[in-house]
Amino acid sequence: MDARAIAYGDGHFDKVLAPYVISVVPDPDKVMAEIVRVCRPGGTVIVVNHFQSAFPPLAWLEHLITPLSTWVGFRMDLPVEAVMRTPGLTFIRKQRRQPLRAVAPARVP
Repeated sequence: MDARAIAYGDGHFDKVLAPYVISVVPDPDKVMAEIVRVCRPGGTVIVVNHFQSAFPPLAWLEHLITPLSTWVGFRMDLPVEAVMRTPGLTFIRKQRRQPLRAVAPARVP
């Protein structure tokens, strides 16, 4: 199914888990809006993904490598704000994991 047009009704799920999705879709904002739409009010959204480093030299390197990474299907330079700026989410916490970075969980008010 196209993550930009999820074929479920509004508020269908209590929890939505999106592992390694946001950096591989062509329109992360639209996908996040759909995730919020299908999660019931008070539900939980968990996004697990690699996000661009906050450390400037590493962020620069990730930005430099992104044209190569998009060739195999994902972005290295996706900022965490691509998820955190999503309307309709209230963030509970952001966790950093090595070697992967995770944003989890968020609530739909």
